[in-house]
Amino acid sequence: MKNETIKPETIKTETAKKVNTVKKPETTKAKPAPKAKPETVKQETIINPFTRALMVRKELAPVEQHKQIEHALHALSDNVVTAAKKVMTQTDFDAVANMLQNSDKKAHSGYMQVKSIVKLADIVRALAQGIRPTSNNLCVAISALLHNGNHANIKELIVAQSRAARETDMMNVRSDYQARSATYTIGTASSQTGQVRDVMRVLDFATVNKGKRNDDLILNEYGLKVLGAVFGK
Repeated sequence: MKNETIKPETIKTETAKKVNTVKKPETTKAKPAPKAKPETVKQETIINPFTRALMVRKELAPVEQHKQIEHALHALSDNVVTAAKKVMTQTDFDAVANMLQNSDKKAHSGYMQVKSIVKLADIVRALAQGIRPTSNNLCVAISALLHNGNHANIKELIVAQSRAARETDMMNVRSDYQARSATYTIGTASSQTGQVRDVMRVLDFATVNKGKRNDDLILNEYGLKVLGAVFGK
């Protein structure tokens, strides 16, 4: 029996050569940041201060005054106010607007009644266009002021707008308007004069000196310049 030499089994030792495979960091391409959309600024419709004020006043006013306020709103359009500011350079439009919107006589010394507001709208629109106001008594009162040395008291203005003017030296003040104003009574002329006084004061055309029974209305240089350009002083 042959002695078989047993060859040692070549045991394959698997040396696990662990290759340290370090994973390369994934290079993720950064996405470009989205472009910021330009902010869309809401352009609000610019409303002139008179319009804002009168809209507030209308909400507070009784229904019977709405038509008059709407008339003033229509007269004081954006275009009119823009043109008026070029002529009425010393008038503080924002301050005037604050007066217009106030409906409480006790709360605000600058309170204006609605009829005065209508006259104010009339004269602002007229001056913006370089023409005389459509309000007959407003024209008569302004003419009287210019004719009478740039000042007049309330009683004189009442006379100028009423039938009583026929008997005074102020008759020629309103000769151009005689046909339309000859029927004014003293009472009507009195209420109209109060409105004219308020308009002249609020627009900073005149100084009002309060008296116990009679106020003096004196045109200042600014009022004389603006009104005289239209009325031919």
